Amino acid sequence: MAFFKNIFGKSSTADTERQQTDKFFATHRSKLYPWVKVLLSDNDPQLTENVIELKEEESPVFSNWLGDLIINYVIEMGDSFQVLLQRDLPAAISTDELHAIAVENLNRDIEFMLRDTNFGGHMLTAGGNHEANSICLPGVWQWLTDHVGDSLVVAIPAKDLILL
Repeated sequence: MAFFKNIFGKSSTADTERQQTDKFFATHRSKLYPWVKVLLSDNDPQLTENVIELKEEESPVFSNWLGDLIINYVIEMGDSFQVLLQRDLPAAISTDELHAIAVENLNRDIEFMLRDTNFGGHMLTAGGNHEANSICLPGVWQWLTDHVGDSLVVAIPAKDLILL
């Protein structure tokens, strides 16, 4: 069949890119996770004048979450994580579907443990990469209130730390 395709016409570049995107996503779908980050405002003093402007397809896929928190999506690649870019997202997958897939993977793969801190509070642990992402799990709040009561104050000072 490929022989006839070469003789009578090749698929368009867009078709080839779409197929590669679909294949990449299908291959890595089960290791896709939400990644909670802070979105700096344009007038944040931490921003510098050195701004990198990306083409839309080179930009990370993200969703606004709560306040200045956003959710990026990452793929676990063994000992590192790769940010999911717009070009990596198949056209047939909406951001809502993407979020559902990532949260399902997080819930299935990552074990969150409640620990006491040495200053009288509690914290969630999950191996160092997914603690902050726990806020994406709807069931985590009921689980936490069952253990520490329903007066929760949550702090997320870093990706690997969530304090209660």
